[in-house]
Amino acid sequence: MSLLPERLRVQLGLEVEKPQTQLQELQEALSCSALTYEERLIGFGLCFGAGALLSLTSLFSFARLMRGYPRDFAVKYTLGNLIAICSTAFLVGPRKQVANMMHERRWLTVTVWCGAMVLTLTSALCVKEAGVTFICILVQFTAGVWYGLSYIPYGQGACIGGLKSAISRLTGYPTAAGAG
Repeated sequence: MSLLPERLRVQLGLEVEKPQTQLQELQEALSCSALTYEERLIGFGLCFGAGALLSLTSLFSFARLMRGYPRDFAVKYTLGNLIAICSTAFLVGPRKQVANMMHERRWLTVTVWCGAMVLTLTSALCVKEAGVTFICILVQFTAGVWYGLSYIPYGQGACIGGLKSAISRLTGYPTAAGAG
């Protein structure tokens, strides 16, 4: 047993590098460890930008959704969301991304969000029912916003407080936040 680490022995030419198994190659590829910080930022920016742009271009299909043709809007909006959420894997790595998403404060929101994405595509492509698709898109949007707010300190609480205040003003009835 040598006192030098294996990687150093290989670099010094004292030992031949052992070939990686497929599992080791996959783990290395999924860790994003080979990317520099600058490359990660570029990957994040490009991926997030593409996702956001795709979601925004879905708005050009909104009128078709309202006329009963949900496919274009649903596909663009959902794929845009998926691409945008995957972009953060460039910053923290896919494994950490999934761990963050499965955090006790986020797992339910993520489950609803992903379920809404699947249901949106299913209702738009298979069922072809615009009303159901529209409801799925609303759930998808709401869950996505709620998920994003979970990363902002007090974001969800501030959102609830703002909604309670708005409801109180609109209805003229005090809510628990407005009572006192």
